[in-house]
Amino acid sequence: MLCYPIIEFQDKLYQVKRKIRESHSPIIDAWKEVTNSDTVLRKDGYFWFVEEIVEVEIEEFTPWEDA
Repeated sequence: MLCYPIIEFQDKLYQVKRKIRESHSPIIDAWKEVTNSDTVLRKDGYFWFVEEIVEVEIEEFTPWEDA
């Protein structure tokens, strides 16, 4: 299972799928499809390929116990 960072932008939560430098001139639509992203943000010389988190499900973690 991969653990993607989560960011907040304009009061919404997004899961960061990939960051690519603007200087590499990526093909935006192709990278959106490859990373399964629905939004692309631009910050600090990077394109941020992100997916909006629409619904959050909280799972309770139970540590292993001796049987």
